[in-house]
Amino acid sequence: MLEDDAAAQIAAVAFAGETLKHSPESLWKKGQWRVEVTNQQGALLFTVITLAVDAPVPGKLPRIASPASND
Repeated sequence: MLEDDAAAQIAAVAFAGETLKHSPESLWKKGQWRVEVTNQQGALLFTVITLAVDAPVPGKLPRIASPASND
């Protein structure tokens, strides 16, 4: 058990960082990795969410159809 919520927040971020440091592929497999912190009764206090987002390749953007003209 940690001292207070601030200590729990720091521990959650440190845990996420260490875990991703040793298993970075886990983030790319699902695109999201999270640490949920609860109190002793099981109520959710906060969540640390890490996202991985691929950027589109320049020149390879999807084509978007233009709306039909009524003119």
